[in-house]
Amino acid sequence: MHVVAKGALIGGGVGAVLAAVRRGDGDSRAASRCLKSIAEGAVAGAGVAFLLDRRLRSQAVELVAEHGPELAEAVAELAAEVLEVATDVLDVARPRAAELAAHARDRVEHLLAS
Repeated sequence: MHVVAKGALIGGGVGAVLAAVRRGDGDSRAASRCLKSIAEGAVAGAGVAFLLDRRLRSQAVELVAEHGPELAEAVAELAAEVLEVATDVLDVARPRAAELAAHARDRVEHLLAS
């Protein structure tokens, strides 16, 4: 979900809680005050989230621009290590999977023969 939508939902929730805390004497305007409080909270939450989202994106762009080559190198090294580990896991898993398949085939044949 988009950051601004999350901010609006959180702000609306805060507005609802504040409306519940400040609830009136049960007069006819209580519902409209509650809705107004929820709407105000949603608008405030969306505004804060919008500002934070823009700020975080600009910081992320600056970080990637500054540390892009190091990041690419680290990702390449990590990918090589993951490939090596995955190959080792497959080398161990293939014979075990074949053993389990043979065992399962024997069990099924035994059950069908019964």
